[in-house]
Amino acid sequence: MRTWIDPFSASRSRLALLSLSTRDWSLFLDIDGTLLDIAERPDRVQVPPTLVRDLERISISLSGALALVSGRSIQWIDDAFDPLRLPTAGQHGSEIRVTDESVIVAKAVDLERVRALLQPLKSIDGVEIEDKGLTVAVHYRRARDRAAAKSAIETALATLDGTVEAVPGRFVYEVKAQAVNKGTAVARLSETSPFSGRMPVYFGDDHTDEYAFRETLSRGGIAVQVGPAQAPTGCLRIESPGETREWLAGLFRTTVAGDA
Repeated sequence: MRTWIDPFSASRSRLALLSLSTRDWSLFLDIDGTLLDIAERPDRVQVPPTLVRDLERISISLSGALALVSGRSIQWIDDAFDPLRLPTAGQHGSEIRVTDESVIVAKAVDLERVRALLQPLKSIDGVEIEDKGLTVAVHYRRARDRAAAKSAIETALATLDGTVEAVPGRFVYEVKAQAVNKGTAVARLSETSPFSGRMPVYFGDDHTDEYAFRETLSRGGIAVQVGPAQAPTGCLRIESPGETREWLAGLFRTTVAGDA
């Protein structure tokens, strides 16, 4: 008789302890593929209203030490999660908002040459170029021949200068300033109130999150790989964005207004 072992059970058990422990930890959450299910097109993702309410409740329970860390722009995040306004690192840390309404541009680079290099890709069926201002995402999820599309994107981006890099994600290449990433975003947020002095916990799903995984682990925190990719060394792993949302729904469920 074969005994089936749940490969996620140890991760679930460790994460469950967070809801029972003291609340001197901070939470950083990637969005696409981590909080939200990947959609066929980037503009078709759905934000469940219950998720917005859960994030608000958890932020109160952690005294505000909850941040979203994403390749999306802060403007897109605010619109998608309206009326919630959380500390946020957008465009892979190129822009950061901590506790007020002001957005700090962490690093800006000239992307005009990148835009010119990407121009010929617009003729490839299924390739979509998402220009977010401080970064550019090149999606090929909808390409009929993904291998060919991926090769064409890599060729187009092969001559980037040293100030810019292209980081592969799930059927996407994210072009951004080399000096910033989700790890530098976690580091910057972790040095500011209300995150400073807390143990970081980070959830992410793809290569762009590995910077944040490393930064989180270097600070003695917990890094969680979401989805089918192999978890990097030292990371916990859960199955899907649905499981992330389920965990959040149960976290600090008994919190009341005066228990923050």
